[in-house]
Amino acid sequence: LPAAAVHYSGLWIGEARPADEHAGDVPTNPIRWSLSLGGEGGLSAFGAGYFDDAGDVPGTPVLFFALRGHFRPEDAAVELVKTYDPLVLPDGPVVEYRGRLSEAGGRPALTGT
Repeated sequence: LPAAAVHYSGLWIGEARPADEHAGDVPTNPIRWSLSLGGEGGLSAFGAGYFDDAGDVPGTPVLFFALRGHFRPEDAAVELVKTYDPLVLPDGPVVEYRGRLSEAGGRPALTGT
């Protein structure tokens, strides 16, 4: 990725595979995130998304979540925390992602766990 570019925003599409130690317990999930990476200090990564097949929450086929965290342009490190809509899941799980921004097929890509 160009060293001068420190802001990346868009619709990120892919999949989240669980860490090896959770591979038997946690399914691979599709990713469709609206995500922005950039800035310095404080909150430098933020976004949101939803599942439209949230069958694990009765009566709630659509489940929204927020993404927040940090992006370090100097080493392309990305740390995100995903939290679910507190009105639907007040004690919902918190999911942590750690990865790196890279390039795949001429486009920005996130890899990690």
